Amino acid sequence: MRSRWAGCTGTRRSSGLREDPISPSVRGVSVDDPSWSFWEGCTRVRSGHRMAPWPLTIEHGPRASRRWRAHRGPTTPSPLSLRSCSVEDRSMTRHHLVIRPCTTEDLSALEAWDPTGNTRTHERRFGRQLAGTSTYFLATLHGTGELVGSCEVRWDGCAEPSVPREPEINGLQVLPESMQSQGIGTALIRAVEDAARGRGCGSIGLGVHDPRARALYLRLGYQETGTTYTDRYTWVDENHQEHHVADECRWLSRSLADR
Repeated sequence: MRSRWAGCTGTRRSSGLREDPISPSVRGVSVDDPSWSFWEGCTRVRSGHRMAPWPLTIEHGPRASRRWRAHRGPTTPSPLSLRSCSVEDRSMTRHHLVIRPCTTEDLSALEAWDPTGNTRTHERRFGRQLAGTSTYFLATLHGTGELVGSCEVRWDGCAEPSVPREPEINGLQVLPESMQSQGIGTALIRAVEDAARGRGCGSIGLGVHDPRARALYLRLGYQETGTTYTDRYTWVDENHQEHHVADECRWLSRSLADR
């Protein structure tokens, strides 16, 4: 069935195609699905109808121009362009983040966001930042200032003597859980890497024992070094009772020569 709307022409098999004009164009955009064919100027499908998956194919030249002019008349070039989405785009497409070092004013908000009680983790990390041995990065949502992530980079490296001597990414976390798997952790890691490059560091590393986290780091370019070690730390409960933890970790490293 051939259909026309005020802002576009299209071929459809199901009803419900909604037209929202963008601007006239000499370019046609065809969805990679034989049941749909859209041209610039037609952008949305009414609720209940699913857009066909990417990739899109872009059609230039006389055929696209003729199909547009047949309905709209004279054309002007479109300001729009298309490209494939990359991993680095994920955080920008979902959230606008502000990533910055921790300040004194952040400590009470950090404790409310991620309570550490008598362990005083946030205070200790900020204390290392004041001493110049680390930087405690925070991720907040632009506009609201809501805390959604944190990560410390230890410029003096891991305390374990068997691992390579390089800055250590430590304590990466994203909260609440509803904000996880949306690119925030990746954005924090990239910010830490940029800070390390700014200091002239040639590589950066981290210890990991969680398989899911390890998969993320490998995907972001970190590599196995073959070094394993036991990460030992202590946390203190509300009754001031100490609890000792030992995690078996693998050390991963990434060269900072290439972005």
